[in-house]
Amino acid sequence: MDMCGKPIPESTWRAASSLAEFRRARACEVERRVISVSSIDRSGPNWFERLAVIVKDHCRERNYKLRYAGQSRGYTAWDIEVPGRDTAVRLQYSAGSYWIKFFGPFACSRIEDDVSPEEAQDAVRFLLKLLDSYADSNTRVISRSRRWRRPHQELHLADGTIVTRYGSRPPPG
Repeated sequence: MDMCGKPIPESTWRAASSLAEFRRARACEVERRVISVSSIDRSGPNWFERLAVIVKDHCRERNYKLRYAGQSRGYTAWDIEVPGRDTAVRLQYSAGSYWIKFFGPFACSRIEDDVSPEEAQDAVRFLLKLLDSYADSNTRVISRSRRWRRPHQELHLADGTIVTRYGSRPPPG
């Protein structure tokens, strides 16, 4: 029976008689996902270069200091220093996940499967919009007291987005 030929239900993994059979089923599932992601038409020589151009242009227009932080584990990373803020913001992206990490535990992500170049550009623009809201002087760190536990901190961006250590919530309304 060829296990790579069809989707493997979770019940099969649980019913695997040995660890080797489980690993073989898992490897086939991972291989299938890699093939589906790599089969996307990413028209153009290198669509990651277009994302870099978007980030560079955005930072140049707003006088943000931009530093290329390198590439590790498939992520391209940029450190962006915003005027009036003490620490740099890290913007990272790979083929399907996009992250912006503010100071401390505050981070926001946007994860999409099987992205096209246009969807990737939209995701990066969305994170750059959050960066602009962070640069606004109306952005505040709010500490909410909780009964019997330590206070909970939230980063309230100027556009109404609330970023916690576990992610973000869109502005109300």
